[in-house]
Amino acid sequence: MRHVVAKLDALDPEAGAAIRVIARFDELVEGHAGLGPILSAAAILTGSPARLIDERFAVALRADLDGRVERDGGPIDPRWIGAPLVPGGRPALWLERVGRHSLIEAMVLDRVAFAAREVLHRTRDAAGRSTGPFSDDPAAVEVLLDSPASENDRLHAARLLHLPEGADLRAVASADGAARTRRWDGLGRTGIGPAVPLLRPDLA
Repeated sequence: MRHVVAKLDALDPEAGAAIRVIARFDELVEGHAGLGPILSAAAILTGSPARLIDERFAVALRADLDGRVERDGGPIDPRWIGAPLVPGGRPALWLERVGRHSLIEAMVLDRVAFAAREVLHRTRDAAGRSTGPFSDDPAAVEVLLDSPASENDRLHAARLLHLPEGADLRAVASADGAARTRRWDGLGRTGIGPAVPLLRPDLA
């Protein structure tokens, strides 16, 4: 793939950049990344802060230029470049920039929408869905630690992680700040929180 991208860069830099965008989001989807890393990639690839708001699931996130993601439900400038999560829907994704979008920005928004739909479908739509096969799912961990998420969504996330409803959990933060879900797999120096019930809202 790198050889192909290098050749494309020599012939058409924009085409090479487009291939890198596709590869990056494919990597995130295949790795079951959560909404945070997906939005972070959008900000870094476009050089503009990125926003994602989905009122159905109390999702309101913003990634800054360095890719840092925080909860942010502030006002949206209607002049920003936006895109819906689903074709024909209302805008739910924005790049905090005024003007016409470039080809790369349009592609990033399209890939973010696809990746975010996959995450929300897997981790938030709890009604009538069976438990998936992933016991090590970063996106499910993200939902489990998200206090504004509904109880049904957090229970669904727990089932994805094969956690019993009555379990007590501890939040473990690695020294490098990286998110990991594997149990004690090369975590190194860590900070360990108290044991709390699964659905306690301040688990994070």
